[in-house]
Amino acid sequence: MDEKYRKLSYLVLFSFITAGLITVLTLLYVKEYEISLVNKEISDERNIFLFYDLDNDGVTERIRYLKDNFGQVGLIVYYGEQIIGQWNFRGEWGRMGGPLIGDFDQDGYLETFIFSVRNDSLFVHCVDPLNNKIEFQDRFITLVKKFQDDYDFSIFPGEFYDSNGDGIAEVYFAISSAYSTEPRNIVSYDPVTNIASTSPNSCAPLHDINLCFTQPDSIPLFYSSTSAFGNCDSSRNYSDMWSWVMVFNSDLSFSFPPIKLNAYPARTNINTIVVDDTTYFFVLHNYTGTEPYKSKALLFDTKGELIKEVNIKKGALLPNFLLTTSNEKDRIHLLLQDGNHYSVDTSLVFKKKRSIHEAYFNFKGYRHDLDLDGEKEFVFFNPILSEIQIVESTYNRFYIEDLLSMKRSPFVSCMLNEEGAFLSVDTESYLYQYSYTKSWIHAHAGLVFIIILIIVIVSYFIAEKVKDYIKLRRKDKKSKIYALQLKAIQNQLDPHFAFNVLQSFGNLIEEQDHVKANFIFTNYTRMLKSVVINSDEIFIPLKQEIKFVQNYLELEAYRNDNRFVYNFDIPKAVRQDVIIPKMLIHTFVENAVKHGVRHLNTGGEIAVSLQELPDRYQLKIRDNGVGLNRASNLTCNSTGKGLLLIKDIIKLYNQLYRKNIYHEISDLEEIANTRGTLVTIHIPLN
Repeated sequence: MDEKYRKLSYLVLFSFITAGLITVLTLLYVKEYEISLVNKEISDERNIFLFYDLDNDGVTERIRYLKDNFGQVGLIVYYGEQIIGQWNFRGEWGRMGGPLIGDFDQDGYLETFIFSVRNDSLFVHCVDPLNNKIEFQDRFITLVKKFQDDYDFSIFPGEFYDSNGDGIAEVYFAISSAYSTEPRNIVSYDPVTNIASTSPNSCAPLHDINLCFTQPDSIPLFYSSTSAFGNCDSSRNYSDMWSWVMVFNSDLSFSFPPIKLNAYPARTNINTIVVDDTTYFFVLHNYTGTEPYKSKALLFDTKGELIKEVNIKKGALLPNFLLTTSNEKDRIHLLLQDGNHYSVDTSLVFKKKRSIHEAYFNFKGYRHDLDLDGEKEFVFFNPILSEIQIVESTYNRFYIEDLLSMKRSPFVSCMLNEEGAFLSVDTESYLYQYSYTKSWIHAHAGLVFIIILIIVIVSYFIAEKVKDYIKLRRKDKKSKIYALQLKAIQNQLDPHFAFNVLQSFGNLIEEQDHVKANFIFTNYTRMLKSVVINSDEIFIPLKQEIKFVQNYLELEAYRNDNRFVYNFDIPKAVRQDVIIPKMLIHTFVENAVKHGVRHLNTGGEIAVSLQELPDRYQLKIRDNGVGLNRASNLTCNSTGKGLLLIKDIIKLYNQLYRKNIYHEISDLEEIANTRGTLVTIHIPLN
């Protein structure tokens, strides 16, 4: 009972450990998340499609921006396939770099903003689609300029923040021109007063708007990344001949004087680090020119005081993204141009986390909760490589998927419906929807473990059954070999042979020839001893079989009045410990005596030789008897039972041990024009 309990305990432990290891290896091998294309529609450069949940009901509405609608810009909003409303506004497309959507009046419904240009004037319009209401339109923001007959500015969406406490949020966004160099400002538009406030005049390109509340005093501050392109004269305010660190108050005045960094070309990224309830600004300045300027990582407090500065390898770090998550505010994560992932804290020590093969995170990025786990994933696009790259908020998993027909950085949103969340990508040529879900194996890891555990246990019992079956078959084959060998022994050491030996022994005693009597008695007892000792063995070493045959031939030579002689040619260097079926050699030697040399009156000869070849032993038994054909005529009463038995023994032995012992019998008169028979036995070395 204790033994059964112990075996069962080992089985359970082994099964759990094995299933656990297989499950872990499977989870490591299979990607945790899968990106699958679920829909693809033809689009064109005159339209932009986005998805937003305008009423926070868990289902997104479809928003279509009309960039060129017969001299107007427009907005169409769908619920499913049904059009909720369409609104058109005079002017050319306002070159929005992304959607500006938010609940500025805090009524629970998101408003959608759209920009248009007329006569070098930029206007903003606002629609509450679900209430089918235009909140305002044709609100002047600023003057814009053309470069080579085309407006070359971009509008970067920002934040909604009620800075004056009237219950209506101001709308913050950035306007950044390229070669025309102006405007380059942050704008705060107040829908109540219809006043568009701008940051101080600047020639520094601003790319994004971020709002933070400093700790511990909770002061709202806005910050933006800047670039140095070298398009402005150095005499201009905050010229883009240099890169700048700029932080703004809610009224868009500078929180501290802008800090000038190296000359162009360069990019300066900024983000916040919070340690011990204190906010710091982490700045990564990446100089990409040929002059001997240094790229730098810098740490400032909220007053603009430099805390720490370190030089970094020029051009090595990603110019666009400094990433943080809600659960890691005390450090910044960086994804480098060569695909490496680093983290850095206020010590400004860059710690390499991992390498991501063939990842290029140097283009526009977005954040969306694609798997509905409460944490937004980072979504990056590379139009040069036509790739979409998704980074989990834990930075532990990276997924890359090819995206066709991408002419520019696409417009990205998250579509929500009863089936889940889908990544929507508008590339101007096509509108794609991708599902981003946990793979079945990762989503059902517990079930996978149970299935593997069952498979392991069932496999164990099947293996035990197969093992028992093999044991029974081996035992059965051994029993058959043993029975055949008993028959062979009975056939070869028959009473007639024993009677003749004992009669010869008695005659020698009567004749007082004690030497010969002792010789016969000794050899016969050796044979009997070998038979008795090995009676329970069906396989014996080659050496024992040869010794048995030697004793047998000595007795037979005496019994036949020395009408034949025998010799053994076995080199000492040849190992004789190989295991063979018992009676294998003896059967053929016994046939050489009975059916070969016994028919000769004199001059008989039996030769046994052993040779070791590279892959096998080759044992030859040669006699100069009457040969196969004549022997069959002379011994017509022979049944050939001995050869049939040994053939069956060899067959069973080969099946049992997966070896290939085989033999050949040749009539020397046919192959060498001489009298006799040659038996060659081939025994594999292994």
